[in-house]
Parts: sequence; C-alpha cells; structure tokens
Amino acid sequence: MLVQRKAQSEKDTTFIRSQLDLAKKTLYVVQNSPSILRIHNLSNEIGDTIYIKEIKKYGSEQLIALVAHGDINYAVCDLDIARAAAKSM
Repeated sequence: MLVQRKAQSEKDTTFIRSQLDLAKKTLYVVQNSPSILRIHNLSNEIGDTIYIKEIKKYGSEQLIALVAHGDINYAVCDLDIARAAAKSM
C-alpha cells in the first residue's frame, strides 16, 4: 500500500494518481519487505525507474509518521497497518 499525504491541489505534482506517476520517485520501505519485489516488477511494467530506499531502523508505523510530518513523500507498507494509521491520524 502506497502511503502519501493528501493532494494540496489538482495540480500537485507530488501526489501519485496512477502507477505511471511513480516514475523517478523514491519509495521508502522497511528492509526486506515483500513489497520490494513488487516495486521492482512495477518499475519494469511502467518502463521507468522507481527508486527504493530500504530502511532498517524504522518499522511501517514510523515510516507512515515520516510521511505525515513531511520528512519523506512516500512509504510502502502493509494495508492493515496503513488503515490503522489513517484512523488514528
């Protein structure tokens, strides 16, 4: 599940609306996440680079908090964790 802040406007270029918008973007994931393989495959499907930063010192909840605070733009985490975080914010 891609975690990002809400779009500020219709022309917000940082907001991901489709898979193609992921081109040249950096996604933060927990180290050894099963999502990494899917991101690599998606990069091949869209024919462009998606940068992946594996983070070993934080879990999904912390990555979501970093997105919410504007420290990073995108994180990938488990759907259930993302839903729980959305309810608590």
